[in-house]
Amino acid sequence: MPSNELSPIPIENLPELQGMFLRDWPKPETAYNLLENYIRWYKIDRKVKDLAILSLNEVWRNNGTFVVQDRYQLYFYSLEENNSTLIRALELVDWDYSWKIYACHPKHWAAFCEVQEKHGIELQYKTISDTRYMSKEQALNVNIELPAGVRLGTLSAEHAPRVNSLWPHSTVGSEFLVKRLILWNPTVALFDESTNELLAWCLQLPTGAQGVLQVPAEHARKGYGTIIVNAMAKKLAKMGQNSYAYIIDTNEPSRALFDKVGFQNVGTMYWARTVPRKLVEWDH
Repeated sequence: MPSNELSPIPIENLPELQGMFLRDWPKPETAYNLLENYIRWYKIDRKVKDLAILSLNEVWRNNGTFVVQDRYQLYFYSLEENNSTLIRALELVDWDYSWKIYACHPKHWAAFCEVQEKHGIELQYKTISDTRYMSKEQALNVNIELPAGVRLGTLSAEHAPRVNSLWPHSTVGSEFLVKRLILWNPTVALFDESTNELLAWCLQLPTGAQGVLQVPAEHARKGYGTIIVNAMAKKLAKMGQNSYAYIIDTNEPSRALFDKVGFQNVGTMYWARTVPRKLVEWDH
């Protein structure tokens, strides 16, 4: 009889689950990178608050189906040919909370839509993004030329409020997310050499993709975005990672930037935010 309970996957088993996503590479790379992120985070803090990596008991061993609940973020992936296990898993998510669905493959979005219809889940919004890709081999050959008076560096925790305030996708509780990404994941930033003013920056999202890329308006059209994207791609390549970025379908400036740098369009992802059914801490 199939289990009807979502249960945590032991931390010690996450590398085994991650290894399953080496099949048919690089199609499952997003899920592989997400697990890599949390395996690394668990090494930093074995008791990360409000984080659960879940499966239908031991079913993950058969088809790699898992669900991640990280504060208000929700990720879900599977290697199963059909969505039957993923649908069963999503039906067990507590949809009274407001979840922000991140980086959802079209195939898995279909599973959510089936659950959404069955359980009457309302959405605050739904967005589709292009997935842009640059191989680590290509990134290693990128040349980075800095204008006079600027330097490359990394972000620190003190930058989190500013980074979050200028992030178009900031939300209730997102400053902590930004701070954790700054402290626990790779970052690149561009600074004024004389004043140390922060000119541009990019973080690495839990999925391994470049994200929260921003050049403040007063520093636009100076080529800083190109420098930052190239610098992050090269940094990740030296760590053995390919580069990805998600570009919302209406974001023409970002699309032009990543086209210019040489990223290829390799697919789409879905993003959404559900409507809470009760009073919750993170609601939009």
